[in-house]
Amino acid sequence: MVSKIEHLAVEISALEEHKQQVLWKHVAELDFSRGLHALSEQYQERLRQQGALSRSGEEILSELRTVREEVAVYDYPG
Repeated sequence: MVSKIEHLAVEISALEEHKQQVLWKHVAELDFSRGLHALSEQYQERLRQQGALSRSGEEILSELRTVREEVAVYDYPG
């Protein structure tokens, strides 16, 4: 019995090269989108654990700017 994945692989390999490229681009975009969603959920959970979920976006961005500036001073002194 041919598995669903094997069946899909046969179908994909039968596509014209251009259509395969479009398909792989779409798959990459879906994967990237799912990764961003997972990262967002992890970040929200971390904020929830820190009791910071109710902070405004501007507060969080301000803190991130400060951290970025501190890192820049440390990594690139002078």
